[in-house]
Amino acid sequence: MKLYVWENLFRDYTTGLAVVLAKDSENARDLLREKIGYDHPDLGQKPSEYDLKGPIAFFVHGGG
Repeated sequence: MKLYVWENLFRDYTTGLAVVLAKDSENARDLLREKIGYDHPDLGQKPSEYDLKGPIAFFVHGGG
């Protein structure tokens, strides 16, 4: 399994973040489509891909 991270998605006032644990990027996109209920155009972006062989951390600043 790999961790897929999409940054700067779902732009409104600020941008969003999506994180999915899946076997490949297409499976990750399918899981996101199922979760949000439709095929958002931002899911066409290439996600960052991480092998989970050790600790990893992410953060997103809020506000503006």
